[in-house]
Amino acid sequence: MNSAVSALPSPLSVILCGRSVKIAQEVAKHLLPEYEVIHFIQSPEVARIDIPLVLAGHAPTTASVDEIGSKDYTQTPRAVIFGRAVEPTVAQDIYAGTTGKTKHPVVWLAGEAARTNRTGQDPGAGYGVNAAQELKMALAAWKDKGGNSDEFVLY
Repeated sequence: MNSAVSALPSPLSVILCGRSVKIAQEVAKHLLPEYEVIHFIQSPEVARIDIPLVLAGHAPTTASVDEIGSKDYTQTPRAVIFGRAVEPTVAQDIYAGTTGKTKHPVVWLAGEAARTNRTGQDPGAGYGVNAAQELKMALAAWKDKGGNSDEFVLY
């Protein structure tokens, strides 16, 4: 096993960004026990402000009104996940603004443009479970490469 992989905390703290509280709850639940959502963000505007703060080890300026995430900001997140309702270009822009400014390497996951769901319609039962499984695979691939570099990955 790669020593850099074993040095990663467990569970790995992540920030989750998306539009739907219902889907985010399901995704957060099914990312456990390997990955712990510590903060959930619903708007790109808030993401632009709060993600850099949380990645730097600070609490966000915006209080989260939902019950998604542990709110344990003592562990610096090593992943930022954008749901498929968020434009990948928005995620890329936020990523570009934080590159090189984080305490540790961070993987950023964003939905491929061709597979996004910005219609506002409910994607159906099981969507959150399936999304969590895809995210786990993408996160595992980053960890398998050592988890020691900033990356932006489309899933």
